[in-house]
Amino acid sequence: REIVIGTVGDDGSRDALALGVAIARSVGARPVVVHVRPERWQGAARGQVDAEWDAYLERRAQEIVVETVAERAEELLALGSETDLAHHRSSGSGLDEVAARRGSGAIVIGSAPGGPPGRIRTGSTAERLLHGAGVVVALAPTGYRSVAPERITRVVVAVENGSEQRQVGPVVELVGRHG
Repeated sequence: REIVIGTVGDDGSRDALALGVAIARSVGARPVVVHVRPERWQGAARGQVDAEWDAYLERRAQEIVVETVAERAEELLALGSETDLAHHRSSGSGLDEVAARRGSGAIVIGSAPGGPPGRIRTGSTAERLLHGAGVVVALAPTGYRSVAPERITRVVVAVENGSEQRQVGPVVELVGRHG
């Protein structure tokens, strides 16, 4: 069992990492720290500038993952953590594809920048995932890393009344038997 933790190297990513580690520890899952970078440009006349830009984006993506993992290296090592990189024009779709490819049970991301402490602020990545991810999605509140518990002991699930109610099953499986 795996949990994908999305990172862009910002404070929200650090909050997501704290939540992802707590969930992984609670359910015995392996955290996978993932960065989604823009796709390579597929134009007919790729020039040297495009190749240099693409190389920069690839290096920066790797740096973001390394920097994110370094913040909780010991905890992540103890949990058997892995890292992954993806290329996609949408970070939300990219994270969803990584989770599907790896057979992960959940995606954890942080709140969009500018939200008040202790609250969730959705951005384009969260909107994409909340409205169409194939797995459970967890959003870390702003500042979560400073109050994160070692383990998750309670989960609140919001479900829209309708056909999507069957999606609750994976949540119960992911967290319900380990709390």
